[in-house]
Amino acid sequence: MMQNRESPAGLHRAALWLLPLAFMDGVLAAVRWPETYTLSHMVIDYHFGFGKRGLIGEIVRLIDRPPYHYVTLAWMAFAVFALWMLSLMAAAWPGLRRDAGVAAAFVIFFLSAGFISLVCDIGRGEHFGLMLAVPCLMMPLRRAWLPVRAAALLAAVLMQEVNFPIVAPLLWFDVWIGWRQRQGLRPIGYAAATILPATLLTWYLGNLRTACDTAAATAYFQQLVADFQIQAVPVATLCIDGRANIALVFHALWSDAAKAVIFPLALAVALPSTLFNLVLTARVLAHRSLGVAFAGMAIFAPLALLIVGADVVRFVTLIQVTSLLVLVSAVRRLGLPPAGTLPPTRHRVAMIMALAAFELGSAVTLNDGNEMRKFPFEALVLQAFETEPGHAASGVNR
Repeated sequence: MMQNRESPAGLHRAALWLLPLAFMDGVLAAVRWPETYTLSHMVIDYHFGFGKRGLIGEIVRLIDRPPYHYVTLAWMAFAVFALWMLSLMAAAWPGLRRDAGVAAAFVIFFLSAGFISLVCDIGRGEHFGLMLAVPCLMMPLRRAWLPVRAAALLAAVLMQEVNFPIVAPLLWFDVWIGWRQRQGLRPIGYAAATILPATLLTWYLGNLRTACDTAAATAYFQQLVADFQIQAVPVATLCIDGRANIALVFHALWSDAAKAVIFPLALAVALPSTLFNLVLTARVLAHRSLGVAFAGMAIFAPLALLIVGADVVRFVTLIQVTSLLVLVSAVRRLGLPPAGTLPPTRHRVAMIMALAAFELGSAVTLNDGNEMRKFPFEALVLQAFETEPGHAASGVNR
């Protein structure tokens, strides 16, 4: 009889060794200081009434007193990113240390455009949502914890309503998968109760308009910061309802043929690793059709953001993030299958290497208009070289 080698030890060890290298590659491919556009969002509070995106600004007031300095807000943004990464690794560790498929999924993720896009967008609202969501995947399966999950989701929506299609389907899947052994509709009821308050809040906030005197509101928020320029666009979003958002996206994206072509290109970059994670998740779910359907719903839900937002690469590549989180959730709630998550084929190592090479070789234009940097990071080396004394006037374009 052929020896069972669905989770080969050699591949597992190699993936674990490559994990920190892949992480550094992803960070170096896009690390920047946060944009003032992002930090402008962090300053917004409830001064003009309860509305969109004010919770972060209220929390910042508890940490620091205005006027806020760029460096202070920037380090807060980096801290949020670090917290969600640490919580993700903690949630995934039981699967990472035992399964080659989960370890390979993380290596591929750290090389992916989805991770690099997150690194580039340090301080964006989805970082706060992910920081709140991942601990929910680690909460015990008791009814007393359902309100805690619901409260975390509410907080994520209050920080930025874009978090709803990212976090809510994930928590719905996590609660359902954890309780699905119960009889009847109880698992679906628990899952629905977890996301219902945030669903209502998102609808309310999405159609709420505050601070409609954009010039006055921008001037108010400008006085809260000491050394950078508040961007008017984040402030203007406070006075845009759902219908206006849809109209803006249609004219800015889908009615422009040149811009609309970005969608299939970004999807082509994001889809291979997303489907790989879905295959691994399906093995954890024992290929049960309902579970796989719910997993797919949670994975692809961020694409709904393209109805109300035009950041195509940012929103499309989020499916690489949600596919990894769905895999982590399934492994934590159901455990690993006896044969591991990797399909039992002789070509599995070649398949993983091909996926990793694809992620290393593909590049997209990130949210700041620049492309991902690629190994050997010549642009970074050149930039470091130009900062050396005596090279400032070298005549090299920057």
